[in-house]
Amino acid sequence: MTELLERALRRLESLTSEEQDAIASQIMEALDNEEAWARSFQEKPAVLRSLAREALDEHRRGETRPLDELIGLNRLPDAGPHHITNSGPNLAD
Repeated sequence: MTELLERALRRLESLTSEEQDAIASQIMEALDNEEAWARSFQEKPAVLRSLAREALDEHRRGETRPLDELIGLNRLPDAGPHHITNSGPNLAD
Protein backbone atom coordinates (compact mmCIF):
# COMPACT_ATOMS: atom_id res chain seq x y z
CA MET A 1 0.00 0.00 0.00
CA THR A 2 1.33 3.44 -0.85
CA GLU A 3 2.06 6.10 1.73
CA LEU A 4 -0.62 8.35 0.26
CA LEU A 5 -3.28 5.66 0.55
CA GLU A 6 -2.21 4.92 4.12
CA ARG A 7 -2.54 8.63 4.99
CA ALA A 8 -5.99 8.75 3.42
CA LEU A 9 -7.12 5.69 5.38
CA ARG A 10 -5.82 7.18 8.63
CA ARG A 11 -7.90 10.29 7.97
CA LEU A 12 -10.98 8.15 7.37
CA GLU A 13 -10.67 6.65 10.84
CA SER A 14 -11.85 9.93 12.37
CA LEU A 15 -15.09 9.92 10.37
CA THR A 16 -18.40 8.44 11.45
CA SER A 17 -19.33 4.94 10.33
CA GLU A 18 -21.81 6.39 7.87
CA GLU A 19 -19.18 8.69 6.33
CA GLN A 20 -16.68 5.85 6.14
CA ASP A 21 -19.22 3.64 4.39
CA ALA A 22 -20.11 6.41 1.95
CA ILE A 23 -16.46 6.90 0.99
CA ALA A 24 -15.89 3.15 0.82
CA SER A 25 -18.85 2.86 -1.55
CA GLN A 26 -17.42 5.61 -3.77
CA ILE A 27 -14.04 3.88 -3.88
CA MET A 28 -15.60 0.53 -4.72
CA GLU A 29 -17.72 2.09 -7.47
CA ALA A 30 -14.67 3.80 -8.96
CA LEU A 31 -12.72 0.52 -8.93
CA ASP A 32 -15.64 -1.33 -10.51
CA ASN A 33 -15.86 1.31 -13.25
CA GLU A 34 -12.13 1.10 -13.95
CA GLU A 35 -12.34 -2.69 -14.21
CA ALA A 36 -15.33 -2.45 -16.56
CA TRP A 37 -13.51 0.01 -18.84
CA ALA A 38 -10.37 -2.13 -18.85
CA ARG A 39 -12.40 -5.23 -19.77
CA SER A 40 -14.21 -3.34 -22.50
CA PHE A 41 -10.96 -2.12 -24.03
CA GLN A 42 -9.39 -5.58 -23.85
CA GLU A 43 -12.40 -7.24 -25.43
CA LYS A 44 -12.89 -4.66 -28.20
CA PRO A 45 -9.56 -3.00 -29.09
CA ALA A 46 -10.74 -2.28 -32.65
CA VAL A 47 -13.64 -0.20 -31.31
CA LEU A 48 -11.27 1.78 -29.10
CA ARG A 49 -8.91 2.42 -32.03
CA SER A 50 -11.85 3.56 -34.13
CA LEU A 51 -13.04 5.97 -31.43
CA ALA A 52 -9.50 7.33 -31.03
CA ARG A 53 -9.19 7.91 -34.78
CA GLU A 54 -12.58 9.64 -34.85
CA ALA A 55 -11.57 11.93 -31.97
CA LEU A 56 -8.27 12.81 -33.65
CA ASP A 57 -10.04 13.53 -36.94
CA GLU A 58 -12.52 15.81 -35.17
CA HIS A 59 -9.65 17.64 -33.49
CA ARG A 60 -7.81 18.09 -36.80
CA ARG A 61 -10.98 19.50 -38.36
CA GLY A 62 -11.24 22.04 -35.52
CA GLU A 63 -14.39 20.48 -34.10
CA THR A 64 -13.07 20.19 -30.54
CA ARG A 65 -12.82 22.71 -27.70
CA PRO A 66 -10.45 22.98 -24.72
CA LEU A 67 -11.57 21.01 -21.67
CA ASP A 68 -11.47 24.17 -19.53
CA GLU A 69 -14.00 25.77 -21.85
CA LEU A 70 -16.30 22.76 -21.76
CA ILE A 71 -16.42 22.43 -18.00
CA GLY A 72 -16.30 26.15 -17.26
CA LEU A 73 -13.01 26.28 -15.38
CA ASN A 74 -11.40 29.64 -14.90
CA ARG A 75 -7.68 29.49 -15.44
CA LEU A 76 -5.47 30.58 -12.58
CA PRO A 77 -3.11 33.44 -13.51
CA ASP A 78 0.00 31.25 -13.53
CA ALA A 79 -1.62 27.97 -14.58
CA GLY A 80 -1.68 26.66 -18.11
CA PRO A 81 -4.71 25.10 -19.75
CA HIS A 82 -5.81 21.66 -18.68
CA HIS A 83 -4.86 18.99 -21.15
CA ILE A 84 -5.97 15.41 -21.50
CA THR A 85 -3.04 13.25 -22.49
CA ASN A 86 -2.63 9.56 -23.14
CA SER A 87 0.27 8.20 -21.15
CA GLY A 88 -0.42 4.69 -22.37
CA PRO A 89 0.02 3.08 -25.76
CA ASN A 90 -0.97 5.02 -28.85
CA LEU A 91 -4.36 3.48 -29.55
CA ALA A 92 -4.88 5.43 -32.77
CA ASP A 93 -2.22 3.45 -34.66
